[in-house]
Amino acid sequence: KGQKADHLQTASLCINGFDLDFVRLRNERYTGDERIPDKVDVGSIVEDAWRRDLTINALYYNININQVEDWTEQGLQDLRQRNIATPRPALPTFLEDPTRLLRAIRFAAQLGWTVDPRLFRAASDLRVRYAMQTKVSRDVIGKGIDACFATRDPSRAIKLLLATNLIDVTFPLGDYSVSP
Repeated sequence: KGQKADHLQTASLCINGFDLDFVRLRNERYTGDERIPDKVDVGSIVEDAWRRDLTINALYYNININQVEDWTEQGLQDLRQRNIATPRPALPTFLEDPTRLLRAIRFAAQLGWTVDPRLFRAASDLRVRYAMQTKVSRDVIGKGIDACFATRDPSRAIKLLLATNLIDVTFPLGDYSVSP
């Protein structure tokens, strides 16, 4: 994940062709202008669920009781409705880490799901555009775009970048930037 993210303690494993990511339950705090949290502590399952980028990524499988747990009380509903949404309000979620928006677009393009209207409103906020330009390196944006193009519907990813007004931030055509 890179040197800045080494403290997040994640591991990946491929089992029978499935990529699995393992992470410890954590609580994060963002106090600076970085998209990587400044403070990471061991957290409860509830804290971990609410810090997730998307509600469908905040679902947990409890191997002890053989059941899916939805601590945000939104993930299972969004899964059933095929909806891409954030557990917390979208604007602060994207301001903390603008790459979450690229992941939302990637999931929507891969799965063919709808994007919650609140995500569109937050994505169109000039502060999110500015955060994408200032907090996220071109390399990281490029990797996010590559992941969007590797989905089963890359044209949908482009349409979503257009709908969120982020196409010019992800594909800058001139020497300019937006200010909040």
